Amino acid sequence: MLPDKFRRPVDLIQISASGWCEYKCGFCAAGKAHPPARLFPTEWLLRFITIMAALGLKRARLIGGGEPLLRPDILELVHGLVRIKQLTSVSLSTNGRFLKEKSEGLSQAGLHRLFVTIPSLNPSIFAHITGFDELPRTLDGLEAASVAYKIPASVKMTLVPGVNEGEILPLVDFSVERGLDIYIVETQGVPGSKPMSSETIVKTVGGKYQLTRMEGAALSNNPWKLEGTGTAMKVVTRDDLRTCGACNRLWLTAEGVVSLCNQVMTHVDLNEVLAEEPTDEELALVVAKIAMNKPMHPVARCIETSLPD
Repeated sequence: MLPDKFRRPVDLIQISASGWCEYKCGFCAAGKAHPPARLFPTEWLLRFITIMAALGLKRARLIGGGEPLLRPDILELVHGLVRIKQLTSVSLSTNGRFLKEKSEGLSQAGLHRLFVTIPSLNPSIFAHITGFDELPRTLDGLEAASVAYKIPASVKMTLVPGVNEGEILPLVDFSVERGLDIYIVETQGVPGSKPMSSETIVKTVGGKYQLTRMEGAALSNNPWKLEGTGTAMKVVTRDDLRTCGACNRLWLTAEGVVSLCNQVMTHVDLNEVLAEEPTDEELALVVAKIAMNKPMHPVARCIETSLPD
């Protein structure tokens, strides 16, 4: 086990593979970014994750902080992660724009799971949110990945207050028809808007489907089984409402900076660490210290209690 000082196991890392995205979704800062001047080298990234996995890391997600499929060597990265024997899950989240072209390679690389972001099945709403009229291309990518190449896939819907709340049931129906799970992601919204609560989301879907609370899944994902279907629904709690008692993850930027918490500025630049050419034993000590310094905030503010050097 890779523990922190609060005895929480750190078994998940969320990796930004590219650091930028062509879409202009208002809820995502990556849409306002340009490609990084320099990506964290894949060789270094895989070495760091290999050491983490040897100490207790179980899952790696290529998710958030940019569109993973824009990384030039994304297939090499996925293949390298899948080959790390201690990792039980390697997943990737994509807007689907380049998925049709990449599906075969992702399948051959052994990707365990795919999340495809679809904010709406209405072309005009989709274009309003993303800045691109690419809904057909996204749906073609999802079909190629999940049907032609048999990659286990889920639909991911990020709610934009005042824009796409009415699209929840159409996307749930879409997922049920295809036997896909759906993740509905809460957002904090923008000034003047009121985000839809998880209770309202569940009530909306429960008005059409019989829902049964699932056991064995993270409660922060509000997991539900849609009875009589092959679909599960998870309502992902927005960051400002999450509690830290069960937080089990670290974040890695495309430039190679590890974030210990997404609520406070607690970072470690791995470029500085790897440039020193540490041995595996030395790197393992760095990894253990990073995990041990992970903070906790019981309500909204983190309590930083860094260990001495």
